[in-house]
Amino acid sequence: MSSIFNFDIPASDAGKTCTVVFLLPEQKDLVTSSYTISGAGGLHFQELSSPATEDTTYANTPAPAGVDVTIPSVTSGNDYTVVSHACGAGERISFKVSATGSLDLSYFQDFNARYFLHTAI
Repeated sequence: MSSIFNFDIPASDAGKTCTVVFLLPEQKDLVTSSYTISGAGGLHFQELSSPATEDTTYANTPAPAGVDVTIPSVTSGNDYTVVSHACGAGERISFKVSATGSLDLSYFQDFNARYFLHTAI
């Protein structure tokens, strides 16, 4: 399973460094969001050649381009830096995130001060 995340980078971020960080807080620290995690494995992050749209499916996912990073193992209560590089100011960038090994991560996104989670990987 995988999920695609689009990030809109404001034009005002020109000349800045953008960092993609995957946050996996302890469940007890979440107020309105939740997740379950089981199995052993990690996460594979791929930057895509174009943003996902409402019509994007597994069959027509944009081709990988740029960042290709695997975090071999993830555990609750940790933050993982995926990449830091010059911001694509004024652009929309996309990352596909897929589980590796037998990792099963299901989650629900809601606003929670510091943490944001979404759909299922």
